[in-house]
Amino acid sequence: MKHYGSLFHLAATFYLIPCTYNYRENRFQISWRNTFTFLLMFTVYSSFLWFDILVIKVSFEFMSIVMLRIMALCANASHRDNLKTLSVFVILNCIYNVMYIAEPSISKLYWISLLRFSELFLMVELHRACANVIKDRMEQLQVLLMNVRNNDTASVEFIVHIFVERFQRYNQLFDSVNQCFSVPLTHILLLILLERTVASYDVYDNFYLLNNMSQLFRQLWTLIYMVVVFMIAITSSLSSSQVEETALCTRHFDDYRLQNTRAAKQIQKFLLKNLHQKKKFSACGFFDIDNTVIYMVFSSIVTYLVILIQFKQLETDLTQSEGVFNVTSNLTTPGPS
Repeated sequence: MKHYGSLFHLAATFYLIPCTYNYRENRFQISWRNTFTFLLMFTVYSSFLWFDILVIKVSFEFMSIVMLRIMALCANASHRDNLKTLSVFVILNCIYNVMYIAEPSISKLYWISLLRFSELFLMVELHRACANVIKDRMEQLQVLLMNVRNNDTASVEFIVHIFVERFQRYNQLFDSVNQCFSVPLTHILLLILLERTVASYDVYDNFYLLNNMSQLFRQLWTLIYMVVVFMIAITSSLSSSQVEETALCTRHFDDYRLQNTRAAKQIQKFLLKNLHQKKKFSACGFFDIDNTVIYMVFSSIVTYLVILIQFKQLETDLTQSEGVFNVTSNLTTPGPS
């Protein structure tokens, strides 16, 4: 009891156990301090519970907006095809759960994983929809600026004003998208990194079981998560590149009619402000979301996999060395005379 005394004291302080150990009487007892700790912890936990209820109420207010936007994805052909692909994977996974998973606890775990992946996929599709909207709007602005050669001076000045004003507005959408999706995307990428590392180590540790249909399907299912990483990275990179390309198109916009005009000054200010201010999708400011995310995720998985394999080999070597030491000790120990 003396050896674990500090642990019992810490548990009683946070009311993990409803009593304290009395070293004088050598027994557990309930004192007024335990009652005070109970009241204090009850107040603290109640405040956390009340805070959770408030957060849930706020999330319900925004949930309808998010769900309506996800339903609106069905109107777009590319997103509709992706949702059909998701439906096919969900059906295949349901068949796998019914046919190959017999234990109820494991089956529940697979159903929860399937639900989590579906929500993850829909969140990524919603982010891709927002990124594609920014990309399409920037393409429209680029076409607008390139088709003003034959217009009169007044029209050109008006179009330049519209271009600059709309570019700033669309460029600010990056901040709005980052504010809404940076935390979910960071959680998704970290989750994929952790689960793919564990799945890769599972393949290494149970390679002899891959001839089993159940194990093989499970490993193939985990590869879909890497497709999600490609979807996030490529879409974000294309949108950022289009914004940069749209800003650069003003550098080649040269019209002698606009010399020393307000439109020329607008373009100069625009170039000074935007050419060295690249907008990127960000994961809570930790890193930019672009094509480098693919390399980062794969390299991290390989690094952690190598570390886990080395720990496994070290454990095996230590176990074998201990066995050899025991055998040697038994052989060298003299018997009774």
